[in-house]
Amino acid sequence: MRQLLRLATIVALASAATPGAATTLSGKVTIRGTVAVKSTVPVTASARSSGPIPDATGTFGGSAAVIAYAIPVPSDATAFYVRLSNRTGISNGTGVNVTSNVAVYQSDGTGLPTGAALGSWTSQTVPGNGTELVLGPISVTRGTDGNVVVLYSIPAGVTYADARFQSWGAYVLGTTTVNPAPGGWTPNFTDGVLWITTEFTTAKRRIIVLGDSISVGAAPFGATPPGFLAAAWNKVATDKSYAVSIFGMSGSTLAEWADNVTYPALWADQIVGGADVHIELGVNDLATQTAGQMETSLATIIARVRTAGCSHIYVNTIAPNAAYISNDAQRIAYNAYLPTSPLSFDGVVDLAAKQNVGGWADNTTTTILYSGYDAGDGTHINVAGNVQGAATIEAVIH
Repeated sequence: MRQLLRLATIVALASAATPGAATTLSGKVTIRGTVAVKSTVPVTASARSSGPIPDATGTFGGSAAVIAYAIPVPSDATAFYVRLSNRTGISNGTGVNVTSNVAVYQSDGTGLPTGAALGSWTSQTVPGNGTELVLGPISVTRGTDGNVVVLYSIPAGVTYADARFQSWGAYVLGTTTVNPAPGGWTPNFTDGVLWITTEFTTAKRRIIVLGDSISVGAAPFGATPPGFLAAAWNKVATDKSYAVSIFGMSGSTLAEWADNVTYPALWADQIVGGADVHIELGVNDLATQTAGQMETSLATIIARVRTAGCSHIYVNTIAPNAAYISNDAQRIAYNAYLPTSPLSFDGVVDLAAKQNVGGWADNTTTTILYSGYDAGDGTHINVAGNVQGAATIEAVIH
């Protein structure tokens, strides 16, 4: 599996290492001549896991409903909190206050609730001004799929923040009861409703992902998306029992994350020291940014992440896409820059590589997606592609 990793501090000694042996230097390890970032085990610390972030407004069909939202949590998670908000664009909430019942359950192995509620709260106010409702702490028991399930109710006729394209699991119309959990769940592939972040204490590796619609399992209109739980980084979370928080919004860009204006709330209280950060952005920058501008935005983000005290930093190459094919020269130039970049990051996940070496590109024409990974629009990734993406990520962040 192809890896692009910065040789920087160890290139002078790498050639002297015995083939097949491992040599440690400056916090990195050389294995068979390839550089891999050395994993570290953090001290027990607070971590968060984020669902897809709302980026529009809407109503849930004018009916009351209960949403079931599954989220991966590490095996040692304790002191579990649920944080909910009804915000749009993260910076300024444009929804209204929502009165909600909330409960947490063990997953039944498929992302639906089972057993007695692990925690339950009635008539809670979820703010519409961008602040959060924080509930807990409680003790949680994961399902066999590594998930817990948060249930929350939505009254009829309210305006709430909406994450279009993302799958948040399931819903039941016509009820506000969350404990005991109602039956008759229906898959929901269109509405995210509220933004949920769970917080817990863990000694597992903590990873923050700055991403876009691809990061959260989105698909084009008319296609069934892989869904949030099937997104590559959530597969990494369950495979490795890591604490992974995906900050993914449809249309998100390097430029937006660099400006410190678009997502101030995330920079203020979500990008935390001690965690690793993975920058999975760039597709949407192709619409308006040159490769040089994208490189400048990446440098700004990395500098800010380092200032926040984060540990390892990883970046993605930009996979082929049909959305901005006329600007593909910018994508190719940006990807070529990353392996030799002077910026202070630790590894490159090369999803622009051919499918047969771990990427998402076609094996013959590398300017288009591999057809077996295309969710239907030449840009978004299906379940099989996310499985491949997870394996490639795991090889690099090893």
